Amino acid sequence: AHHPYSFFLAPAVSVSDPNFVPLSDLSRLERALDAVFGAYGVNRRLSLYLTEYGYETNPPNPFRGVAPRAQSLYLDEAGYMAWRDPRVRALAQFLLYDSAPDTRFPPGSQRYWSTFQTGLRYQNGVAKPSLGSYRLPLYLPDPVVSRGRPTLVWAMLRPAPHGSSQQARVQWQPSSGGAFRTLSTVTTDNPNGVLTARLQLPGAGVVRVAWTSPSGRLVYSRRVGVRARGA
Repeated sequence: AHHPYSFFLAPAVSVSDPNFVPLSDLSRLERALDAVFGAYGVNRRLSLYLTEYGYETNPPNPFRGVAPRAQSLYLDEAGYMAWRDPRVRALAQFLLYDSAPDTRFPPGSQRYWSTFQTGLRYQNGVAKPSLGSYRLPLYLPDPVVSRGRPTLVWAMLRPAPHGSSQQARVQWQPSSGGAFRTLSTVTTDNPNGVLTARLQLPGAGVVRVAWTSPSGRLVYSRRVGVRARGA
């Protein structure tokens, strides 16, 4: 088990300290574990369970944290990165609600805000942008549109029944505005609801994923902007 926090850095940013293992540098931990077993002649590769991960937001914490919309983007990117590593078995969000400030210290002081504001909701229950994006994460590793070059779309249908077959629609809206149109209906049998699609996007604009739950509820991902190469 490991907590691969990146704190205020984007998930893909590497850290030079060789003794620190954020999500972008999980290979350091994997190599170290393999070396320990190898020293005893054991050929074993342990799986990793990332049992705590999150980003504090400002607001409410005025001293540290990222903007709420950045938290939304970073958590989706982190989900994609964890999925891409075959040794990662789980990535757990910490927290659902922001922790209450530490009232032993004066309001507005750093110690007052020394608790965790990594929730998907503020302490009063109001949703941050990350609540919706965590429900149905969407990430495009390379959101640049090129003619003849497909774009990878990655998403996860978290509310879907575990192990069920599901369909979701990848939709696109041009940068000039107008209605979204469905580019592809993607079927996934992944037990965790992960779906991937490589699609030729029509041009610059916005991509989202739409999914209808078994109960009939329509759920949308966050919107991800795509731009034309050279723009």
